Amino acid sequence: MRQRLYLYLTVQQLVFIIYFTLTTVIFFLALNYGNEGVTVQLFGGGDDGLTYWAQAQNVAKGHSAVITSIYTVIIGNLIKITGIENVYLIRIFNYLGFILLVILATHLISLIFRLEEKRIDPRVILNAKIIILLSFLFYASLQMNLNLSIYRDIWIYMLYLLATILTIRIIFYRKRKLLYILLLIPVLWLLGGFRRYALLAFMLSIIIYFTYKKIIRLKSPILVGVALLLIFGIYYTYFMDYIVPVVNMSLRSVLNYRLSSLTIYSGGSQMWINLEQSNYIMFLINYIHSYVGNFIGPLPWHISSKATML
Repeated sequence: MRQRLYLYLTVQQLVFIIYFTLTTVIFFLALNYGNEGVTVQLFGGGDDGLTYWAQAQNVAKGHSAVITSIYTVIIGNLIKITGIENVYLIRIFNYLGFILLVILATHLISLIFRLEEKRIDPRVILNAKIIILLSFLFYASLQMNLNLSIYRDIWIYMLYLLATILTIRIIFYRKRKLLYILLLIPVLWLLGGFRRYALLAFMLSIIIYFTYKKIIRLKSPILVGVALLLIFGIYYTYFMDYIVPVVNMSLRSVLNYRLSSLTIYSGGSQMWINLEQSNYIMFLINYIHSYVGNFIGPLPWHISSKATML
């Protein structure tokens, strides 16, 4: 048991050291690109990090800024408070977000195992934590989002995970529910501030969970599931332009936004699959294709760039 614990701590520190080293090395490499160390733009094209840095500087100086995310305001005020107008400060700030992500991910594993009715061997829990640490180490998208530039994504991941942990505490545990509810409110506000549809996705996941719990208790859960698919089909066909609160977007505008990643940008996680279809059946087929592609892919026919291959 002690050896397994030492192995876990060793892997954890190794992951922290490798991520810290990468973001530092890439910072100095990026200085040669003349963009103050923001990004190396490994795959060419535009970079959101450059936009965040430019607007954060405006926030720090009290100038007018284009605010597309609370992230810009946070790093702008970080520059203002510390007096350090250097990209490396933002990289270290994002690195701290990664540390929090690792801590929360390993805590979530303990939390899930604790919900099991039977006693779990502590070595099994440590093995699970080691596996997720190795997954973080070899997860190319996470490496790129944290190290290549000063993206906001690491904070979205962290806040989503924190919201998940607090919600588990609220739903499955009896103690201190009010405290966790009070903590969840600002976490969800921040999540929405970083990315509105990340908040919407989280809220939908809660709704889907409770809907599933209700349906599974019914005599004909499959029929109810089919009925829900039909209801969504009606929504897709006749109410695509209804503006959804919180995100202030309709389903059509969301699909158009997603489509822009195919027509304007590189395609990325969209796998070159268009979900804006003329009929509901084609939407379902393409949605399943997209889900499978993201879950076990990219599949060979999805690879259209070096970034997707990596």
